[in-house]
Amino acid sequence: MQKNGKEKERLPFQIVLAGDFNELLNATEKVGGATRHDSTFWDFRNMVENCKIKEINSSGNWLSWAGAEEIWEKIQLDAEAWRAAHVPDKEDVELCSELASLSGWQKPCPSFIKCNIGSSWIDVNNNCGVAWLTRDHQGAPLAHSRRSYSGVATSLEAELLGFYWAAESLSTMREKLSLLRLWSIAFVPKHANRCADAIALSVTRDHRYSSYIAKEGPSWLLQLINEDAAGAWNVY
Repeated sequence: MQKNGKEKERLPFQIVLAGDFNELLNATEKVGGATRHDSTFWDFRNMVENCKIKEINSSGNWLSWAGAEEIWEKIQLDAEAWRAAHVPDKEDVELCSELASLSGWQKPCPSFIKCNIGSSWIDVNNNCGVAWLTRDHQGAPLAHSRRSYSGVATSLEAELLGFYWAAESLSTMREKLSLLRLWSIAFVPKHANRCADAIALSVTRDHRYSSYIAKEGPSWLLQLINEDAAGAWNVY
């Protein structure tokens, strides 16, 4: 930074720095704490002078840290005020619950691919299962995969492993992924993710511990996949 500051005269524009240097120019910029000798400010002061940094005028409390207790109290008050202002009405809660119960698997937009990720976990002493299933905008299965993991401590860890396995295995399909330009991640209820969950459940329920990647969907799950496609509604 000091090198760039010395070459500042060559630049045809001004540079704005934003952030916290976590350092002081002098003792007047602190309140409380141990007394510091003026020499402890020299390095930072020299850097500011060499880089020709000028402080922008501001309003309000000029101290970036006004005390932990005061800040924590303000955070709590702000949080309580936010919660009080965002309490949902009973009618809104009932409407959201009704819509969630009616919604199942949703078709992606044309030219998009949807990848559902599922997991099944019992306890740390049993293998957990993770799976993913990709389908096109008509609901047709393109590929699926299953894998088992041992020594998984929690159901949350199993879900994260599901995301990891999907990203890792799909990254090997470079010809497919090279065509993708947009992507997003969304949480869906269980009844909108039942096919991927069923593949993952085959690990914990049926003890199918072999890991694999295959085209389309598993033959024993085609009826459920077709039901999803027939009852799905478009989101576009």
